[in-house]
Amino acid sequence: MIKSARFTLPALLVGVLAVSPQALASIENEELSVGLRLGMYNFDDGRQDVVNNTLFNVSSGFKNIAPGIQLNVPLTETWSLRSYLDYVKADLTGTSASADGYAVGVDALYRLPNNFYFGAGLNTTKTGDDSSRGLRGTAGYRQAINDNLSWSVEYALQFGDFTDHAIIAGLQMSFGEGGSALAQIRGSAEEEARRQAIAARRDSEVAPTTDAGGVDTTRRDSTMAYRSDEELAPQIRAALVDIDRTADADGDGVPDYRDVCQNTSRGHAVDARGCSVYEEQSQVHHLRVNFGFDSARVPEEYYGYIRELAVLVGVYPELDILIEGHTDLIGPAEYNQRLSERRAQAVADILVNQFGIDADRITTIGHGMDEPVVNRITLDANARNRRIEATVTVTESVPARD
Repeated sequence: MIKSARFTLPALLVGVLAVSPQALASIENEELSVGLRLGMYNFDDGRQDVVNNTLFNVSSGFKNIAPGIQLNVPLTETWSLRSYLDYVKADLTGTSASADGYAVGVDALYRLPNNFYFGAGLNTTKTGDDSSRGLRGTAGYRQAINDNLSWSVEYALQFGDFTDHAIIAGLQMSFGEGGSALAQIRGSAEEEARRQAIAARRDSEVAPTTDAGGVDTTRRDSTMAYRSDEELAPQIRAALVDIDRTADADGDGVPDYRDVCQNTSRGHAVDARGCSVYEEQSQVHHLRVNFGFDSARVPEEYYGYIRELAVLVGVYPELDILIEGHTDLIGPAEYNQRLSERRAQAVADILVNQFGIDADRITTIGHGMDEPVVNRITLDANARNRRIEATVTVTESVPARD
């Protein structure tokens, strides 16, 4: 009996990992979990076993504890494959003896956003001399305890040669730290690009620009600095006797006698008057700060990014800041709501107290666990969901390119 289970379980585990190449990739992304199970089975009373050459029927009812183990391998964010092995014992009617055996199988599980899950799979159950194979349906609920541990409870219905019922409680542990380093590298690159963009915009506010002819082309208050003769009306210049109607000194395609804005920069798109055409361009600065488990303390490595946001809003005094706090999916909703508000306020306090931003320009809000980046409970997902986000959009007028 037990010998058969030893051969069956490894074959099932190999089958789970061989079903999809994504399974192995998911293991590297801290998705693999193993667990212990305690169940109670209600066996079909049509099952039988022979004791001392006498045939006895199995006694129905949830009576004996069935310990077991399981392995869960995710395929996607919502689908996973689970294999399990339970040691079972069935009481026999009319005798104190029992029929020992096992239940082993593989389920495909689908997890809902509210932590409930459903599944279906194949099962082999052996009690004494009776062995049956059939389908198995299950419905359950799984809740995280912390980043590594979670508990679950489920109901299962097995049907084939016999119809059996089971209620099973489980404790699972997740393994792996894959993906975290890659996310940090990607995040660092994005923040570096943001810093460079802010520095370029800041420099453009204070550094005047000139074209090839030495004319100041810095845009101030929606006007351009022109040479004095460029203020002459086109019809007056056209009346000059010695004018060359084909001359185009700045090469913008508008003859000099009609060019109100002579010496425009090369490559600028111009209108019929020869003046640079401006277009609106928006730059988006996004700040994300991640927090530790159950913490509202801002990690020191994010202070530089917060300073960049402070520099940006200092250059553009018309900008206001909305800071939104979030939590992972672990714990009570009311507690997480307060924690998300504390996280948003912690970043606001740094902007005000350390970088001198007016508190009236900052609004904070907490979303609790309602808006996760990743709607699941794993080490990587929890770390990404524990965050604040602030997005500031700057719109500027820049010369259109020809």
